[in-house]
Amino acid sequence: SNRSGQTLARKICEELSKIRAGEEGENSCGTRLKQAMVRPGKDTFACGEFKVNLEDSVRGKDVFLVQCMLDRSAPSRNLHENMWETVQTIEALKGCHAQYVSAVIPCLPYSRQDKTDGRESYGSVVMAKALSSVGVDQVITFDLHAQQIKGFYRMEHIPLDALFATNLFINHIKSHYGLESLIVAAPDEGGGK
Repeated sequence: SNRSGQTLARKICEELSKIRAGEEGENSCGTRLKQAMVRPGKDTFACGEFKVNLEDSVRGKDVFLVQCMLDRSAPSRNLHENMWETVQTIEALKGCHAQYVSAVIPCLPYSRQDKTDGRESYGSVVMAKALSSVGVDQVITFDLHAQQIKGFYRMEHIPLDALFATNLFINHIKSHYGLESLIVAAPDEGGGK
């Protein structure tokens, strides 16, 4: 994980261990959680630059890099710093010969910038190109703002797997609230779907 993905990465490993233990009666799923390090002082510079350091070999490994770009637990690091840390980590993983790198990014940055009204950038395209430029093999995210974003990643030859939390929300609502007088509102047309 990167710094902003540690909590989610730990939960993923715990769930994998439970699943594996249920299947084979053992406590370990064979998955190891490691952090891509940015060591204060050693890997950070006075101007704000930092570098990512991998402490373990990843040669020939399949790596799932977990990074939450919007991290409320670390307000000192913003979306752009987390995004740059992710890009640097992917480059380090590929440079150290990881076999396959999947970036797990729950809230995909710039996914609301999927169209333009004129002289504007397509933030979604820029994000896809940035991840492609460092060699990511796959991106896993949740609840895309618009399905056409998959096309931007397809143009960069990156599989984008967009998972949906709808069923989790529906099950939670059914078990905790009465459906007779329930109203669900969306912030815009895309969210209504």
